[in-house]
Amino acid sequence: MVAIAVALIAASGIPAAGGETDAESSPSWTRIILRPEEGKLAEAMRQLISLGLRLEKALPRGLLLLEAPPQIDAETLSNLPGVSWAEPDIPFYPADMAETPNDPDFARQWNLADIPFSPAGITGTPNDPDYPKQWNLEKINMPEAWSMAGGGRSSVVIAVLDSGVAYRDAGKFTRAPDFAATNFVPGYDFIGNDSEPDDEYGHGTHVAAIIASSYNNSFRAAGMAYDCAIMPVRVLGSDGVGTASTVSSGIYHAVDNGAKVICLSLASPRHSVAVGEAVKYAHDRGVLCVAAAGNEGSDPGYPGGMDCPADEGAYVLAVGATDYRDARAHYSNYGNGLDLVAPGGDLTRDDNHDRYGDGIPQESYLQPGNCQSGYTLVWGEGTSMAAPQVAATAGLLLSLDPKLAPDGLAHIITSTCVDLGTAGWDQYYGYGRLDAAAAMAAVGRSAWYFAEGTTRGGFDEWLCVLNPESEDAQVDFTFLMSGGQTQKATYTVPGRSRFSLNVNAQVGQDKDVAATVFSPQQIIAERAMYFNYQGVWPGGSATMGARFPSTTWYFAEGTTRPGFEEWLTLANPGDQDALVTVEYMLGAGQGQSVTRQWAVPAHTRETVNVNQAVGSGKDVSMRVTSDKAVVAERPMYFNYGQQGWKGGSCEVGYDPGGGGT
Repeated sequence: MVAIAVALIAASGIPAAGGETDAESSPSWTRIILRPEEGKLAEAMRQLISLGLRLEKALPRGLLLLEAPPQIDAETLSNLPGVSWAEPDIPFYPADMAETPNDPDFARQWNLADIPFSPAGITGTPNDPDYPKQWNLEKINMPEAWSMAGGGRSSVVIAVLDSGVAYRDAGKFTRAPDFAATNFVPGYDFIGNDSEPDDEYGHGTHVAAIIASSYNNSFRAAGMAYDCAIMPVRVLGSDGVGTASTVSSGIYHAVDNGAKVICLSLASPRHSVAVGEAVKYAHDRGVLCVAAAGNEGSDPGYPGGMDCPADEGAYVLAVGATDYRDARAHYSNYGNGLDLVAPGGDLTRDDNHDRYGDGIPQESYLQPGNCQSGYTLVWGEGTSMAAPQVAATAGLLLSLDPKLAPDGLAHIITSTCVDLGTAGWDQYYGYGRLDAAAAMAAVGRSAWYFAEGTTRGGFDEWLCVLNPESEDAQVDFTFLMSGGQTQKATYTVPGRSRFSLNVNAQVGQDKDVAATVFSPQQIIAERAMYFNYQGVWPGGSATMGARFPSTTWYFAEGTTRPGFEEWLTLANPGDQDALVTVEYMLGAGQGQSVTRQWAVPAHTRETVNVNQAVGSGKDVSMRVTSDKAVVAERPMYFNYGQQGWKGGSCEVGYDPGGGGT
């Protein structure tokens, strides 16, 4: 893709930046990222040449990095024929100092004093001598998580997009001592544009050490997912500064080269379209992005209150920070985009009375920014320190179940959090503080989600549960109805047996109802429905539930031709209201796609009449997207053709993120 773009640009005659025209000699020129419209690269090039722009480089996925003279801005370029969008190549920083990387209070954020400390021995925990200082790991129940998942699998690759990692011995660079047993896979340096992502700053080494420093090696501190593999991707320079072009390129590289989790402990207080597209690319290809919420200590009006790329909503897990008290850290951003929090520390406090500021300890450079200074235990604070703990947890979950996709991972992690603040989700703590052990335990549990269901006249609904294990299973049923009404019930299903629940008898008559079926053991759940629709269309259906709510659902079948009634049912089992967008794609020659939006309150089921939405006589497919994870099903009732075949069916949508069956 990049090679093709370069060839087309060379043929068009657009000048390349370099030599005497280098940006360094033209400080008033600005770097701009631009996406040409599909199939219109040549047209866009002609416009750019006429305005005097210079090409710096072709970026992945058809993006261009350009240098523009001072009189040309991104808005002007966005309005050119053949241009989809353009934006400044905005700066990104480590998320523990996103606004001022040269902050004079830098020493407060990185405590370099390694004061001797000899607590009483801890049994049943790693022998790493600095492990007792890692209060954050006790907070998130890592010892219990290790007992279930160990250190993960080397086949699970976690990409660290940061200032690089001290992963090798070469020239002035040395491998950090506590990476002696760490698994590394090849990465890339988007600052130096080579395959050697060495760390010249120290931040990326600290982040990678939180995830996967050596464990139980009688040296320094313990990594969380210590057997997972780290892919170092350098997107921040020796001054701790990167740009949207380096960050977006790093995300594409990680996805295309086998990463399953991407840790983004970096941020910009401005939104980037380029980075947003890259995060969505990762999500759509089964890669979970975990991003720091940012450290302005407020909801400053960014999308969802989050810095970029944590502002990408459903496509990213946005992580805020807590201190030793489980209180929101004073610097941690908050807002409706926050998913969860993890320990990020507060170096101004010593609430655990260990004579250190309550930062997050791990290995990094003795002197920040000096890769030749040697290594020590470093205390960092910030959402930068919180995000890798979530990324490591995701890596361990994938080690237990490699089939988990981003929405499934996100659901397990957020649904098992320790609730803090207001009950349920809230803007200061999201779904709560990370609990790694509870997340590991949830992999063996079963949850099944059903959006459709009704006990109206002419309908008889059942939920059928199979317990294939030898032990009895406690099964919890939660029913969601229109208007936010909920009802719960619990039954015991004996081992190796089948249980049937009459929904009509459970919730009462004349209810439209969605359901969640949950057990701490492995179960399988289906919904059986028998009906005589409108008194003239008899039939029945049986549908397997979805495994997880999701942000995207697809339906290929659907029609509003005579004799067909199509419906879309939406269930929101979460604690936040969801905005659901439905794109109806019509048959050839039947008109343009139709888009509608629906607000689905928390704990509520909504029903959409597709015939009314698109009109009669249409063949219709649907793409359902949501800013919060929901469940979508399509009921269909029919009286087909001259044969008079009457009946109905119901299907859970296809979820590219793995939530469907």
